[in-house]
Amino acid sequence: MSAALILQLLNVIQAAFGWLTQRGITKERALALLAKAEAEDRDVTTAEVQAELDQLQAELDETAKNIEDMP
Repeated sequence: MSAALILQLLNVIQAAFGWLTQRGITKERALALLAKAEAEDRDVTTAEVQAELDQLQAELDETAKNIEDMP
């Protein structure tokens, strides 16, 4: 594998983490999903990603409610 290809792959990975972070998924949570899939020798499923996004949306909704309820 050439150095240029390795650099391109690292850039893709960094861009993916940036995309996930912008959507509220932290690197730690993303890495946990990847580690779980790797431990089970499989890919991360669309359902797992959607469940993570749903959980984050619920957390954001709860935060918004708490802010609205402040005196």
